[in-house]
Amino acid sequence: MFRRQADAGRAGSSRMGRAAMRQADPDAARALHLSEATITAHVSQITANLHATNRVQIVTLAHQTNTA
Repeated sequence: MFRRQADAGRAGSSRMGRAAMRQADPDAARALHLSEATITAHVSQITANLHATNRVQIVTLAHQTNTA
């Protein structure tokens, strides 16, 4: 059961990451029914984890690794 929850969490996180990278924060927040602050925090965390400086670098990395 925990494995399925973890997999679902990763899948949801992946969907959120894709949506947030392709949309402005307010648009992604509305689409995902989250606050703009939540989207901003997640994008900031992704940026820090990947040692990127902006969304373009994150999207480029995702395309290079076939995760987009």
